[in-house]
Amino acid sequence: MKNNKDNPRGEVNRVINYLKNTLIQPKTTKSKNPLAIAGVILGLLVLSSVDLVGLWPQFRAIANTQSFRFFHEVQSLLIVWITLYLSYRWYPALGLTGLLIYISVHIPYFVFNITKEPLVTVHISLVTITGIIGTILIGKIRQIQAAAAQHNLQMGHLNRIGQEMGQSLDLSAVTGRALESTLRILNLDAGIIRYIDEVTKEVVILSHWGLPAALAKEILVNPGLKMGQGIAGEVAESGEPLIIESLAQYKNLVYKAFLGAGFRSAAALPLKVRGNVVGVITGFTFQARTFTTDDLDLMASLGNMAGMAIANSRLFSEVAAKGKEWERTFDSVSEGIALLSPEHRIIRVNWTLARMLNTTPQALVGQRCFDVFRNLGSPLDGCPGDACMAEGGPREIVSFESKFGDRWLQMRADPVLDSKGELISIVQTVRDITELKRTEDALTRSLLTTNAVLDMVQIAGRGLIKKEVYAAFTSRLLKLVPFDEATIFLLDHTEQVFHTLAVRADSELSVTSNDIPLSECKAAEWLTHPSTAHLENDSSEIKLPHDDENSKLAVYKATMRIPLSFSNQPFGIFELKSYQPGTYGEAEQQIMRQLCNVLAQMIWYQHVANLEVAERKELQEMDEAREQFVAFLAHELRSPLTPVIASADLLARQIPKEPGSPEYRCINNIMLGAKTLEARLSDLLDIAQYRMATFSLQLGPVEFKEIAKGVASRFESLVKEKGQTLSLEIPEQLPVLQADSRRLEQVIGNLVDNAVKFTPQGGAIRLSAIVNDNNLLVKVHDSGSGIPYEEQAKLFQPYWRGKSDRLRFRGAGFGLSICKRLVEAHGGKIWVENSPDKGTTFVFYLPVDGPKAKGGKKL
Repeated sequence: MKNNKDNPRGEVNRVINYLKNTLIQPKTTKSKNPLAIAGVILGLLVLSSVDLVGLWPQFRAIANTQSFRFFHEVQSLLIVWITLYLSYRWYPALGLTGLLIYISVHIPYFVFNITKEPLVTVHISLVTITGIIGTILIGKIRQIQAAAAQHNLQMGHLNRIGQEMGQSLDLSAVTGRALESTLRILNLDAGIIRYIDEVTKEVVILSHWGLPAALAKEILVNPGLKMGQGIAGEVAESGEPLIIESLAQYKNLVYKAFLGAGFRSAAALPLKVRGNVVGVITGFTFQARTFTTDDLDLMASLGNMAGMAIANSRLFSEVAAKGKEWERTFDSVSEGIALLSPEHRIIRVNWTLARMLNTTPQALVGQRCFDVFRNLGSPLDGCPGDACMAEGGPREIVSFESKFGDRWLQMRADPVLDSKGELISIVQTVRDITELKRTEDALTRSLLTTNAVLDMVQIAGRGLIKKEVYAAFTSRLLKLVPFDEATIFLLDHTEQVFHTLAVRADSELSVTSNDIPLSECKAAEWLTHPSTAHLENDSSEIKLPHDDENSKLAVYKATMRIPLSFSNQPFGIFELKSYQPGTYGEAEQQIMRQLCNVLAQMIWYQHVANLEVAERKELQEMDEAREQFVAFLAHELRSPLTPVIASADLLARQIPKEPGSPEYRCINNIMLGAKTLEARLSDLLDIAQYRMATFSLQLGPVEFKEIAKGVASRFESLVKEKGQTLSLEIPEQLPVLQADSRRLEQVIGNLVDNAVKFTPQGGAIRLSAIVNDNNLLVKVHDSGSGIPYEEQAKLFQPYWRGKSDRLRFRGAGFGLSICKRLVEAHGGKIWVENSPDKGTTFVFYLPVDGPKAKGGKKL
């Protein structure tokens, strides 16, 4: 059974329907089949139509017989009982219908008195029927009146409840009283009204009546039920009424204490608002009871009112909460806000704007905005409110307002329009942008300062100690910081004399320079404060350090000195002077500190760079002198060796070649020592010539395989002596190289010499060559211990030898360095492929067609 009435307005129609239904409402729940009703009426017509026989003259004799009279009496008795039964058990209207049928059929008998019998005797049954039906009708009328009175009482009760609920937001108290009154009218023993919590979605007790104290205490410990839990939860979830004639048989009962308290039956209806369930009303009885439609209707009416009250309360709470939230937000906004009427009067204002004006919001309401903001009698030109009203759109201005404490304000007016687009009010926003303006101004100044500083730094980068550079630098500085004289003091290398550059603003920035002893310079005392700026805003007469005797005294009233230092080591001072007192403040100090910090680093690095250039030049000159000396020494030492070698060779030819003789050993040692010394001097001379760029190649066609065989033959005896093997892996068809054959043999010889030297007894050495991409790729591999990774980067440096090499082998460390320079002179490249403990492979390639510079290449 559903009841979707949301308000008591339909109760009037319900009363009318009740009166209609009561007149024709049966007292039984048996079927009121229309066919059965029609059959009964038809039977009455047939039964009554027998009396029509007396209307025909030919049948009047029969109508006056004793038998027909007996039948007539039985007929009258049947009509009486059928009519009474219809009137009492079914519809009173049917009883009236039967009476009318009976009277209409007997009208001829009343008119013609066909039976010739007295009226009272013959038709006593008619009078009896009429009286009984009248009695039934009177009872029915009284029953209708009683039902109407009861309904009026209930309606009055519901109206009072509705008024109370509409006038109060204390739902618990109002619904409690309404629940009590309703339950008393319905003869219910107890009841509960629950609402659905929007957050937890639980069905929570709002009010109750008639529950025993112990039971009420128990259910209030946990007043919420989940959806589908218990009677209320089930109704809230389904949205349909629930009638329980036996609580003991209800399986979803949560609180078993209801049975212990003696409750036997219950009825629960959902509280709905616009089709949504907002709560549940439940009634309980101690006696088993069948709830009638009237009971449920009354409970539904109360439930609908309670549902509306719950919805209204929630709506009011939401509106109130949003109102308070709006109030808090309105007053917490960092911008001042005022609501103005079209006449510029303040309707409402927040605390932010009130605090800007050192007053309260209440004191501003009703005043005109132009009186409050500027003490004017009318809006000023460009008023954003006037422009907003005239144009129907927002308008914004920025102005400096003295009444707001000399602040910059951004004022914006936005129109508030009704549904027709008509202006009803103006929202004026006042934003304090003073700090923003200051920040913008500071950023602008900072940007200009930074650009100027960068410009000056760029100029200073060309060498600040130059007069033309210093003049350009100070001309930019004058646009940023005022001065009448700008002087820079820089210590010389003795740290006893200041070298100065000075510029006067009144002399077209002409630069004068001077050297002043430290003891005679007043600014020197500030070298002991490398991180402190010095200000004098009321200086006495100061004679400039570079003035001659005929110069007049310059009276400076303001002086600022900024020390120049690097790593806390002072080396100079930058000094500005002005004829105007108070010229230099914190802003000027900040600019000069920023500038001098950069200048100090630049000057220092320029000084270091100059020293480095001078030292490098000096070292280069020394290196060239050394190389010249080495070349000269090597050449001079080789000259005496030539006759020594020639004489030794001549002696070797003249004496017998007996290896064991003392003469042979002596001549052989002389030859070996002289040739070794000649090789060392040749290497030294090559290095010197390379460093002095006087070295050149003699290019020509070269058969690489022949050179490789010659080198292998030269080392054959040494390889056999150490039990090593030297193998050549060179293809037969190699192209002819364009190279310096002597230098190429020198490269291969040095690499093979290193391989033999570092390969242990019984090791293997391999010399291979292939042509790849028009380059001759040569590899010399040994099976020695390899070269440590940390030493490989220095292999090709002159005079360098590994730690282990210095202990095991003699040598000057020229071999690989010469190889690198000779290979690169041929347009090739040399490198090492090495794995410690797995041997070393030196690899180089040479262009087959020779270096790009044909006919020889100077190194």
